Amino acid sequence: MWEESKPMRFLRICLCGLLSLPLLGTQGCQRSDSAKGSSGNCDSTTHTCTVHINPSSCGVNTGEDPQHVPLNYKLKWVLTQSTTGSSFGVTFWQYKTPFRDSAGNAQTNVGVGVLSPPLTVDTACVNTGIGCDFPYVVVKGGQKCGDPGVHVDPNAL
Repeated sequence: MWEESKPMRFLRICLCGLLSLPLLGTQGCQRSDSAKGSSGNCDSTTHTCTVHINPSSCGVNTGEDPQHVPLNYKLKWVLTQSTTGSSFGVTFWQYKTPFRDSAGNAQTNVGVGVLSPPLTVDTACVNTGIGCDFPYVVVKGGQKCGDPGVHVDPNAL
């Protein structure tokens, strides 16, 4: 039978310990208050988050891309200033949207100023522990002009 020498055994134990230290000391992803859905544009009493679209840049305000939203909250996109002659909307990818209508069909288009249905996601997203991202585009007058996203966090409350 093979017997390990004491210096080799000591070296093996030390190496294993050194390699496992980073794993023991890590807490996973650090989450800020905005990642928990409690940012200034999410209201826990109405379960609604607001995303602000800047019509001149045709994008969302800084800090709202991606917008972190707790599961089952509703979203409302609003313009930061009034515009005339151009209609705005939001379009999610056909096969990756956090919204479903009452029949369970994917809802990809959401109007600006309209409250969305509650954000619902599949169990694969919920089971990740970190949530899922849902890219969308801002549409102005039928033309795509911005490309932000929504991050749904099932553990955000």
